[in-house]
Amino acid sequence: MRRLLFLTALLIPLSSFSVYADNQQLYSVSNENTPVIGEVLTRYLGDKMTLQRTGKYLPCYVSKSIEYSGKSGSLLTFTYSEYMELKSKVNQYGVRSYPDKIARDAFTREFKVDLNDSSVGGFKGAIFEVISADNVQIEYKMIRHFQ
Repeated sequence: MRRLLFLTALLIPLSSFSVYADNQQLYSVSNENTPVIGEVLTRYLGDKMTLQRTGKYLPCYVSKSIEYSGKSGSLLTFTYSEYMELKSKVNQYGVRSYPDKIARDAFTREFKVDLNDSSVGGFKGAIFEVISADNVQIEYKMIRHFQ
């Protein structure tokens, strides 16, 4: 009887500890869309104009973003990029590790919007309205995020 009580006393503290460092739920869905629809913003060359990340709690996110690349006459140039953001894990000993494989290499494509045709631009389902632009900065409003 004493042995049983002794073993129980030893096992109770061990069962209350977790081997996971962050105790987060697996497979919880995460969505992040920036900026807010209808918000008027100003960005400079190379700044991300829009960003969408969707995924589950896994070692990575799939990020999609548009960056302003400048203006020449009435032609605005943008860069679309899609890439994997790796999230590291910390084990019980405090050692950070990264997954061995990712699903896709970085993907980048350039696209243009002619202000003589319209002040509305879009790519891969994301639509934005250009309020003003010069060679260094753009003021715009998001109409719709990536689809």
